[in-house]
Amino acid sequence: MKIELILNSAIALLILVLLTITLYSLVSMKRLKARQKEIAALHKNLAIGQRIMFSGGLIGFVASIQKDFVFVDIGGGVKLEISRYAITEILPN
Repeated sequence: MKIELILNSAIALLILVLLTITLYSLVSMKRLKARQKEIAALHKNLAIGQRIMFSGGLIGFVASIQKDFVFVDIGGGVKLEISRYAITEILPN
């Protein structure tokens, strides 16, 4: 009798854990896909003169755009060549 009770409790706990993991995975996938769409739109709409922030936290203005790289003017006549995929946000001017 005691063994059956312990076994039933263990099965119920296992089902609850699996359900929680599945739910968490689904929510995470949905957020990831939304973020991927947002970043794809950001890269598509990138234009010269826009104020941007990239993953390192630096902020600058787009000076020129190439296929996979962007030249960013960060002030003082300093231009950096960065991967366009490092850009995380377009900021208001």
